[in-house]
Amino acid sequence: MWQGDPLSYAESWLRGLREAHWHGESAPAIYRGLLRHAYDIERETAFLADRALQRNLYSVQAQALCLAGSIAFLDLGERQRAERHLLAGVRAATRSSDSRLVSWVCAKLAQHRLYDPSGSVTLLHEALQYCARGERQARGNPVVIANVLRMEAEVYAKLGLASPMLRSLERAEDLLASADQEETPSWHANLTADKLHGMAGACWLRLGDAQRSAEAFQSMQYDNVEDHAHSVVTVADTARAYALLGEPEHAVTLLSLVIPTASITNSLVRRARIRDARTALAPWRREPFVRELDEQLADAGIA
Repeated sequence: MWQGDPLSYAESWLRGLREAHWHGESAPAIYRGLLRHAYDIERETAFLADRALQRNLYSVQAQALCLAGSIAFLDLGERQRAERHLLAGVRAATRSSDSRLVSWVCAKLAQHRLYDPSGSVTLLHEALQYCARGERQARGNPVVIANVLRMEAEVYAKLGLASPMLRSLERAEDLLASADQEETPSWHANLTADKLHGMAGACWLRLGDAQRSAEAFQSMQYDNVEDHAHSVVTVADTARAYALLGEPEHAVTLLSLVIPTASITNSLVRRARIRDARTALAPWRREPFVRELDEQLADAGIA
Protein backbone atom coordinates (compact mmCIF):
# COMPACT_ATOMS: atom_id res chain seq x y z
CA MET A 1 0.00 0.00 0.00
CA TRP A 2 1.11 3.55 -0.72
CA GLN A 3 1.76 5.91 2.16
CA GLY A 4 -0.16 9.18 2.45
CA ASP A 5 -2.57 10.47 -0.20
CA PRO A 6 -2.66 7.86 -3.01
CA LEU A 7 -3.80 10.34 -5.68
CA SER A 8 -1.11 12.91 -4.92
CA TYR A 9 1.50 10.15 -4.91
CA ALA A 10 0.29 8.74 -8.24
CA GLU A 11 0.08 12.14 -9.92
CA SER A 12 3.53 13.12 -8.68
CA TRP A 13 5.12 9.96 -10.08
CA LEU A 14 3.35 10.38 -13.42
CA ARG A 15 4.38 14.03 -13.65
CA GLY A 16 8.02 13.10 -13.06
CA LEU A 17 7.99 10.41 -15.74
CA ARG A 18 6.21 12.64 -18.24
CA GLU A 19 8.64 15.51 -17.70
CA ALA A 20 11.59 13.13 -18.03
CA HIS A 21 10.18 12.03 -21.38
CA TRP A 22 9.72 15.61 -22.56
CA HIS A 23 13.27 16.45 -21.46
CA GLY A 24 14.63 13.73 -23.73
CA GLU A 25 15.76 11.13 -21.21
CA SER A 26 16.13 7.43 -22.02
CA ALA A 27 12.94 6.10 -23.60
CA PRO A 28 13.36 2.47 -22.45
CA ALA A 29 13.78 3.52 -18.81
CA ILE A 30 10.74 5.81 -18.92
CA TYR A 31 8.69 3.10 -20.61
CA ARG A 32 9.48 0.61 -17.86
CA GLY A 33 8.66 3.21 -15.22
CA LEU A 34 5.27 3.98 -16.78
CA LEU A 35 4.27 0.32 -16.96
CA ARG A 36 5.31 -0.24 -13.36
CA HIS A 37 3.29 2.81 -12.33
CA ALA A 38 0.19 1.59 -14.20
CA TYR A 39 0.53 -1.80 -12.48
CA ASP A 40 0.94 -0.19 -9.06
CA ILE A 41 -2.21 1.86 -9.59
CA GLU A 42 -4.18 -1.24 -10.56
CA ARG A 43 -2.98 -2.97 -7.40
CA GLU A 44 -3.74 0.06 -5.24
CA THR A 45 -7.32 0.44 -6.49
CA ALA A 46 -8.10 -3.14 -5.44
CA PHE A 47 -8.00 -2.01 -1.79
CA LEU A 48 -10.14 1.10 -2.21
CA ALA A 49 -13.75 1.53 -1.14
CA ASP A 50 -13.74 5.21 -2.14
CA ARG A 51 -15.21 5.17 -5.67
CA ALA A 52 -14.31 8.81 -6.40
CA LEU A 53 -10.67 8.22 -5.51
CA GLN A 54 -10.69 5.02 -7.54
CA ARG A 55 -11.91 6.89 -10.64
CA ASN A 56 -9.29 9.60 -10.15
CA LEU A 57 -6.58 6.95 -9.96
CA TYR A 58 -7.87 5.39 -13.18
CA SER A 59 -7.33 8.82 -14.80
CA VAL A 60 -3.66 8.66 -13.81
CA GLN A 61 -3.43 5.07 -14.99
CA ALA A 62 -4.94 5.96 -18.38
CA GLN A 63 -2.31 8.67 -18.85
CA ALA A 64 0.51 6.30 -17.90
CA LEU A 65 -0.72 3.63 -20.33
CA CYS A 66 -1.23 6.12 -23.13
CA LEU A 67 2.27 7.52 -22.79
CA ALA A 68 3.72 4.00 -22.49
CA GLY A 69 1.91 3.00 -25.68
CA SER A 70 3.21 6.05 -27.50
CA ILE A 71 6.79 5.34 -26.43
CA ALA A 72 6.40 1.67 -27.35
CA PHE A 73 5.74 2.33 -31.04
CA LEU A 74 7.44 5.68 -31.62
CA ASP A 75 10.62 5.05 -29.67
CA LEU A 76 10.98 1.29 -29.19
CA GLY A 77 9.31 -0.13 -32.30
CA GLU A 78 7.16 -2.47 -30.20
CA ARG A 79 3.96 -2.17 -32.21
CA GLN A 80 1.96 -5.05 -30.70
CA ARG A 81 2.79 -3.99 -27.18
CA ALA A 82 1.85 -0.42 -28.06
CA GLU A 83 -1.59 -1.49 -29.24
CA ARG A 84 -2.18 -3.46 -26.03
CA HIS A 85 -1.12 -0.52 -23.85
CA LEU A 86 -3.29 1.95 -25.77
CA LEU A 87 -6.39 -0.27 -25.67
CA ALA A 88 -5.81 -0.78 -21.94
CA GLY A 89 -5.57 3.01 -21.74
CA VAL A 90 -8.99 3.34 -23.35
CA ARG A 91 -10.46 0.99 -20.74
CA ALA A 92 -8.84 2.91 -17.89
CA ALA A 93 -9.99 6.24 -19.36
CA THR A 94 -13.54 4.93 -19.67
CA ARG A 95 -13.53 4.02 -15.97
CA SER A 96 -11.87 7.29 -14.97
CA SER A 97 -13.14 10.61 -13.65
CA ASP A 98 -12.24 12.38 -16.92
CA SER A 99 -13.67 10.81 -20.07
CA ARG A 100 -11.73 13.34 -22.20
CA LEU A 101 -8.79 11.01 -21.75
CA VAL A 102 -10.47 8.66 -24.23
CA SER A 103 -9.96 11.40 -26.82
CA TRP A 104 -6.22 11.52 -26.15
CA VAL A 105 -5.84 7.76 -26.39
CA CYS A 106 -7.87 7.73 -29.63
CA ALA A 107 -5.44 10.27 -31.11
CA LYS A 108 -2.55 7.98 -30.14
CA LEU A 109 -4.30 4.98 -31.71
CA ALA A 110 -4.65 7.05 -34.88
CA GLN A 111 -0.95 7.94 -34.74
CA HIS A 112 -0.09 4.27 -34.25
CA ARG A 113 -1.79 3.48 -37.56
CA LEU A 114 -0.27 6.50 -39.28
CA TYR A 115 3.23 5.25 -38.45
CA ASP A 116 2.57 1.64 -39.46
CA PRO A 117 5.44 0.70 -41.81
CA SER A 118 3.04 -1.00 -44.23
CA GLY A 119 1.59 2.34 -45.27
CA SER A 120 -1.81 0.61 -45.51
CA VAL A 121 -4.61 2.88 -46.75
CA THR A 122 -7.05 0.78 -44.72
CA LEU A 123 -5.10 1.60 -41.55
CA LEU A 124 -5.09 5.29 -42.46
CA HIS A 125 -8.86 5.25 -42.77
CA GLU A 126 -9.01 3.50 -39.39
CA ALA A 127 -6.89 6.36 -38.09
CA LEU A 128 -9.46 8.87 -39.34
CA GLN A 129 -12.20 6.90 -37.57
CA TYR A 130 -10.24 7.09 -34.32
CA CYS A 131 -9.86 10.85 -34.84
CA ALA A 132 -13.62 11.21 -35.30
CA ARG A 133 -14.22 9.21 -32.12
CA GLY A 134 -11.63 11.30 -30.31
CA GLU A 135 -13.38 14.54 -31.23
CA ARG A 136 -16.71 13.16 -29.98
CA GLN A 137 -15.12 12.19 -26.66
CA ALA A 138 -13.48 15.59 -26.10
CA ARG A 139 -16.57 17.04 -24.40
CA GLY A 140 -16.13 20.28 -26.34
CA ASN A 141 -12.73 21.08 -24.83
CA PRO A 142 -10.87 23.18 -27.44
CA VAL A 143 -7.37 21.95 -26.48
CA VAL A 144 -8.37 18.30 -26.53
CA ILE A 145 -10.08 18.72 -29.91
CA ALA A 146 -7.09 20.62 -31.30
CA ASN A 147 -4.83 17.69 -30.42
CA VAL A 148 -7.09 15.28 -32.32
CA LEU A 149 -7.25 17.63 -35.31
CA ARG A 150 -3.48 17.93 -35.62
CA MET A 151 -3.27 14.14 -35.82
CA GLU A 152 -6.11 14.09 -38.32
CA ALA A 153 -4.21 16.61 -40.46
CA GLU A 154 -1.13 14.38 -40.65
CA VAL A 155 -3.26 11.40 -41.66
CA TYR A 156 -4.79 13.45 -44.48
CA ALA A 157 -1.28 14.49 -45.55
CA LYS A 158 -0.20 10.85 -45.65
CA LEU A 159 -3.21 10.18 -47.89
CA GLY A 160 -2.11 13.05 -50.16
CA LEU A 161 -5.18 15.20 -49.37
CA ALA A 162 -4.10 18.81 -48.94
CA SER A 163 -7.51 20.49 -48.60
CA PRO A 164 -8.85 18.49 -45.64
CA MET A 165 -5.38 18.65 -44.09
CA LEU A 166 -5.51 22.44 -44.17
CA ARG A 167 -9.05 22.51 -42.77
CA SER A 168 -8.01 20.35 -39.83
CA LEU A 169 -4.95 22.50 -39.09
CA GLU A 170 -6.91 25.74 -39.35
CA ARG A 171 -9.59 24.43 -36.99
CA ALA A 172 -6.91 23.29 -34.55
CA GLU A 173 -5.20 26.70 -34.61
CA ASP A 174 -8.50 28.55 -34.06
CA LEU A 175 -9.48 26.29 -31.17
CA LEU A 176 -6.10 26.51 -29.46
CA ALA A 177 -6.06 30.31 -29.83
CA SER A 178 -9.51 30.55 -28.23
CA ALA A 179 -8.71 28.29 -25.27
CA ASP A 180 -8.20 29.60 -21.75
CA GLN A 181 -5.22 28.35 -19.74
CA GLU A 182 -7.49 26.49 -17.33
CA GLU A 183 -8.96 24.51 -20.24
CA THR A 184 -5.62 22.78 -20.87
CA PRO A 185 -5.47 19.31 -19.26
CA SER A 186 -2.14 18.37 -17.70
CA TRP A 187 -1.46 15.76 -20.38
CA HIS A 188 -1.67 18.47 -23.05
CA ALA A 189 0.57 20.99 -21.28
CA ASN A 190 3.05 20.73 -24.16
CA LEU A 191 0.46 21.43 -26.88
CA THR A 192 1.22 24.94 -28.13
CA ALA A 193 0.85 27.00 -31.29
CA ASP A 194 4.43 26.04 -32.11
CA LYS A 195 3.50 22.38 -32.10
CA LEU A 196 0.73 23.07 -34.61
CA HIS A 197 3.14 25.01 -36.85
CA GLY A 198 5.56 22.10 -36.60
CA MET A 199 2.79 19.70 -37.60
CA ALA A 200 1.98 21.91 -40.58
CA GLY A 201 5.63 21.74 -41.64
CA ALA A 202 5.63 17.95 -41.30
CA CYS A 203 2.41 17.69 -43.31
CA TRP A 204 3.79 19.78 -46.18
CA LEU A 205 6.87 17.58 -46.21
CA ARG A 206 4.63 14.54 -46.58
CA LEU A 207 2.95 16.29 -49.50
CA GLY A 208 6.31 17.05 -51.13
CA ASP A 209 6.15 20.85 -50.75
CA ALA A 210 9.46 21.81 -49.11
CA GLN A 211 8.88 25.54 -49.56
CA ARG A 212 5.59 25.62 -47.65
CA SER A 213 7.10 23.25 -45.09
CA ALA A 214 10.00 25.62 -44.44
CA GLU A 215 7.61 28.56 -44.18
CA ALA A 216 5.59 26.73 -41.52
CA PHE A 217 8.73 25.92 -39.55
CA GLN A 218 9.93 29.53 -39.86
CA SER A 219 6.73 30.72 -38.14
CA MET A 220 7.64 28.82 -34.97
CA GLN A 221 8.59 30.82 -31.89
CA TYR A 222 9.97 27.81 -29.96
CA ASP A 223 7.63 28.59 -27.05
CA ASN A 224 7.98 25.16 -25.44
CA VAL A 225 11.68 24.53 -25.20
CA GLU A 226 11.09 22.04 -22.37
CA ASP A 227 9.78 19.41 -24.80
CA HIS A 228 13.22 18.42 -26.05
CA ALA A 229 12.08 15.01 -27.30
CA HIS A 230 9.54 16.50 -29.70
CA SER A 231 12.02 19.19 -30.75
CA VAL A 232 14.21 16.46 -32.27
CA VAL A 233 11.43 15.62 -34.75
CA THR A 234 10.62 19.25 -35.52
CA VAL A 235 14.23 20.34 -36.02
CA ALA A 236 15.07 17.26 -38.12
CA ASP A 237 12.07 17.94 -40.35
CA THR A 238 13.11 21.59 -40.64
CA ALA A 239 16.61 20.50 -41.65
CA ARG A 240 15.18 18.18 -44.29
CA ALA A 241 13.07 20.99 -45.73
CA TYR A 242 16.10 23.28 -46.01
CA ALA A 243 18.16 20.53 -47.61
CA LEU A 244 15.45 19.99 -50.21
CA LEU A 245 15.47 23.75 -50.86
CA GLY A 246 19.22 23.70 -51.53
CA GLU A 247 20.45 25.10 -48.21
CA PRO A 248 22.60 22.20 -46.98
CA GLU A 249 24.81 24.11 -44.54
CA HIS A 250 21.80 25.42 -42.64
CA ALA A 251 20.35 21.91 -42.60
CA VAL A 252 23.56 20.48 -41.15
CA THR A 253 23.69 23.17 -38.47
CA LEU A 254 20.17 22.30 -37.37
CA LEU A 255 20.78 18.56 -37.33
CA SER A 256 23.89 18.89 -35.22
CA LEU A 257 21.82 20.53 -32.49
CA VAL A 258 19.47 17.58 -31.92
CA ILE A 259 21.75 14.57 -32.45
CA PRO A 260 22.75 14.41 -28.74
CA THR A 261 19.13 14.25 -27.58
CA ALA A 262 18.26 11.66 -30.23
CA SER A 263 21.15 9.55 -29.03
CA ILE A 264 20.11 9.73 -25.37
CA THR A 265 16.42 9.00 -25.97
CA ASN A 266 17.31 6.02 -28.18
CA SER A 267 14.09 6.68 -30.13
CA LEU A 268 13.56 4.84 -33.42
CA VAL A 269 11.28 7.48 -34.92
CA ARG A 270 13.49 10.40 -33.91
CA ARG A 271 16.56 8.68 -35.33
CA ALA A 272 14.63 7.89 -38.51
CA ARG A 273 13.68 11.55 -38.95
CA ILE A 274 17.35 12.51 -38.65
CA ARG A 275 18.29 9.87 -41.23
CA ASP A 276 15.60 11.21 -43.58
CA ALA A 277 17.15 14.65 -43.31
CA ARG A 278 20.60 13.19 -43.92
CA THR A 279 19.29 11.44 -47.05
CA ALA A 280 18.15 14.80 -48.39
CA LEU A 281 21.78 15.95 -48.03
CA ALA A 282 23.06 13.23 -50.39
CA PRO A 283 23.97 15.67 -53.20
CA TRP A 284 26.49 17.30 -50.84
CA ARG A 285 27.86 14.09 -49.29
CA ARG A 286 31.45 14.95 -50.25
CA GLU A 287 31.36 18.42 -48.71
CA PRO A 288 33.42 18.78 -45.52
CA PHE A 289 30.45 19.98 -43.45
CA VAL A 290 28.43 16.87 -44.39
CA ARG A 291 31.40 14.62 -43.62
CA GLU A 292 31.64 16.23 -40.19
CA LEU A 293 27.94 15.58 -39.70
CA ASP A 294 28.42 11.94 -40.65
CA GLU A 295 31.15 11.62 -38.03
CA GLN A 296 28.84 13.09 -35.41
CA LEU A 297 26.08 10.69 -36.43
CA ALA A 298 28.45 7.72 -36.27
CA ASP A 299 29.67 8.72 -32.81
CA ALA A 300 26.02 8.93 -31.66
CA GLY A 301 25.21 5.52 -33.16
CA ILE A 302 22.70 6.99 -35.62
CA ALA A 303 24.55 6.55 -38.91
